[in-house]
Amino acid sequence: MDDPSAYQWRLTPVKSSRRIGEERRIKIYEFVLSYADELDGPTPTINEVSQALAIDYKVTYYHVMKLIALGRLKQERGKLVVVGARWERPTF
Repeated sequence: MDDPSAYQWRLTPVKSSRRIGEERRIKIYEFVLSYADELDGPTPTINEVSQALAIDYKVTYYHVMKLIALGRLKQERGKLVVVGARWERPTF
């Protein structure tokens, strides 16, 4: 009879690479949103996103391009812009 612990790995849920990619895109998108809020308007470059989230530049670039293809972000003059968002100066 086989040892049941040998089959335990089959019961453990495994994150797929698709799921990991979706989570990274969400983190990148949320970072771009929060970056603009905290720094009074400007948005980050891909390099700044990469450094802040400790993700390799090429991986960050890939996911940013995916977000651009999905219509969530666009790139203007080297900066990332959230599509459909409008920044308003806070009132004090």
